[in-house]
Amino acid sequence: MDSTISYIKTSESTAIKGFLIFLIILGHNMIFTHYTEPVQGMGYLYCFHIQAFFILPFLYGAKPLTKERLANYFIRLYWPYLLLTTILSVIYSNFYLQKEFDFWGILRMFITGDVDLIKQYCGIQIFWFMPAMFSLSVLKDWFYNSNKVVRAVLLLFSCIANVFLFLASDYGYYYEISTDIRSVIPFGLYLGISYLVFGVFVRWIVGKLKEREIKCCPYLIIIFIGCSFLYFMNELSSHEQMIHVALLIVMPVIFMLILWYNGRHIQHLFFMEKAGDKTFPMYIIHPFIGYMLYAFVVKYTHISLLWAIVVQIVMFWGSYYLSVGLYRVDRIRKILLPRSFSELKSVFK
Repeated sequence: MDSTISYIKTSESTAIKGFLIFLIILGHNMIFTHYTEPVQGMGYLYCFHIQAFFILPFLYGAKPLTKERLANYFIRLYWPYLLLTTILSVIYSNFYLQKEFDFWGILRMFITGDVDLIKQYCGIQIFWFMPAMFSLSVLKDWFYNSNKVVRAVLLLFSCIANVFLFLASDYGYYYEISTDIRSVIPFGLYLGISYLVFGVFVRWIVGKLKEREIKCCPYLIIIFIGCSFLYFMNELSSHEQMIHVALLIVMPVIFMLILWYNGRHIQHLFFMEKAGDKTFPMYIIHPFIGYMLYAFVVKYTHISLLWAIVVQIVMFWGSYYLSVGLYRVDRIRKILLPRSFSELKSVFK
């Protein structure tokens, strides 16, 4: 199967990203997470929404991993991570923790992209996404431009990473092992490579579905609804880890296939395509809006479904319009979120 073929239109992909950022903001909406805590609403979203963001690029055609492309991946994904974590770690150390700047600890955070270190030194952990996506982007291009032996080895390591991550999902003995591994492997590679097998598998399935012109979206939706019921039943009663692991394997695949089938319909929701064009800055901005709104709600009112909806609307549209404002200040945008190495260099000429 030709790896250079793209299985999704750019406009549909952009709209899907808009839908996904809406779900990710919902997962970070602390009013929503507190309100749905009895049924683990946030845990439900984390069974599939962030995974879909990592799987989606596999539906594009693969390109050769040149030095220029590698440099652009680094500038586009790792540079903002380094810049933002530097700023936040300085602020967090001096004004919140009021202790000395831990140079070696922060250097380790820069190199590994470890979620726990980011939380420790920045007070917020969302930036793990950038190193992991950088590693996965490199691995994806390497995978599709390699021979069968290299592909098999990469998939094997991806499966091994998933085994540790799935076993760690109950926060027991394997969680400590997984945490230790994650804290020493550079560039978010541990989490990044875990998504490789999902992306490769979904691309293969989509290729077969297109080749044979199979229409099975209604069945996928039924399966996804069944998985959702199983998730909530498990959370409310048995708490079986293996059921949770099975859902972590199945739900991202089913969800991504449903999105692929319905890309043109999601595209018709004009605001999804608009948001999809600004997902990266929205991802960075929305938690700070969320923290302020959560503090306001807790202090002046009470947690309710109505406030969860209000906060979701403000977080989504607030982060969108702030992102639009950022893009209008082109010089700042090129420093914070450069699209390529040459674009970043142009700022300092």
